[in-house]
Amino acid sequence: MMSEVNARRKPVFAAIGLGCPIVAVPLARVAADILVTGEDLVGYYGLWIGLVTIVVTIMAGCIATVVSFWRVEHPRILSIAAAAVNAAAALLLISMTVRF
Repeated sequence: MMSEVNARRKPVFAAIGLGCPIVAVPLARVAADILVTGEDLVGYYGLWIGLVTIVVTIMAGCIATVVSFWRVEHPRILSIAAAAVNAAAALLLISMTVRF
């Protein structure tokens, strides 16, 4: 019983939530390189592949962060840091893509 509680509180989802926004841009570059073979990366298709990859990665980080709060993982500061980094990445992405 005690080992189950300790295993449940390991910060696995908090680490995933913290790592997702960090690897979003390199992952978008790799996805664009793989999926756009005959076109340059600044074409519309390459930009959309990169943008969709970044959005999906940030959303996965947000979901993992919510799961880490739900599971009450320790240390709590890692979950809070993951939430802050995901929020900052989402706000940065929104501010870069929306015209005022």
